Order: sequence, then structure tokens, then C-alpha cells
Amino acid sequence: MPLIVVFCVTGAYSLKNSVWDVGQMLVFGVVGYLMKKLGYSPAALVLALVLGPLAERGAAPVAHHLGCRMGIFFTRPISAVLMVLALSAIAVPV
Repeated sequence: MPLIVVFCVTGAYSLKNSVWDVGQMLVFGVVGYLMKKLGYSPAALVLALVLGPLAERGAAPVAHHLGCRMGIFFTRPISAVLMVLALSAIAVPV
């Protein structure tokens, strides 16, 4: 266990030679540990951190091109189904 922590800290620091990256690693490690203890899947956090910036980069040009009209996502059948599924995935746990 201590050897893994040393490798993680070294890897996080060596990316940009920044202590900020080490702090982020530690914070997200604690968040992942708490998620596991509370019964949440840490894989969801990892997917959000990896895919979130990619989705934002893809959504920004589309929103700019459409003039930020969100209704366009409900006009096509495939995008409407995906939006309804996404909104229901958010609403069901609540």
C-alpha cells in the first residue's frame, strides 16, 4: 500500500511538476474512498472526469452553431430518446 501511494504521488507530480496535481489526486482519492464506503460506484466518478471535458468540447460548438437553443435536442428522434433517458436517469434517484 505505501509503495502504491508513493508511485501515485510521484506520477501526479511528474506530469506538470505541480503540487496542485498531487492535491487533486489526494482529494479525488478521498472522494473515491467515501463513494465506495457509501455504496456508490467510483467508476462513475472516473467516467465523469474522463468523458466530461470531451463532452463539453463537443457540445460547445454545437450550442454556438444552434444559438444556444436547447429545444433542438428534442426535435430529432434519436437525440430526443437520449435526452429523455438522461433526464430520467437524473430524476429517478431524486
